Amino acid sequence: VCRSDQFKCANGRCIPEEWRCSRYNICGDDSEERDCCTGDYFVCGNGTCIHKRHECDGMNNCKDWTDENHCCTGDHFVCGDGRCIRKRWECDGWKNCRDWSDEKHCCTGDHYECGNGRCIHKRWECDGRNNCED
Repeated sequence: VCRSDQFKCANGRCIPEEWRCSRYNICGDDSEERDCCTGDYFVCGNGTCIHKRHECDGMNNCKDWTDENHCCTGDHFVCGDGRCIRKRWECDGWKNCRDWSDEKHCCTGDHYECGNGRCIHKRWECDGRNNCED
């Protein structure tokens, strides 16, 4: 008999309730991964389900960023892959988004546009480093 804070697997094993819908076969029979998209669970864009406590935690739990990309507030920038970063990191010359989307369209007076389209701050132009990565 499982405690009230536990899930009973189809094979009789008891696991903590929060381990349900983790996308890991913890029970050994995958029974804790069935019927997960109800109540306290979030439906990912790719159809998988995660516990709502993993929504908006900064981690790509859905593997498609759908658990994070709607969490951006006005002080955030949405990267091309859906990831959120702080707005102040946009156009700072650093790769905060994996796809450099936070540095695209940033070539203003104090920025230099590299041959590959990346923008870097002018202070990094001709500093002896390959800041453009081209």
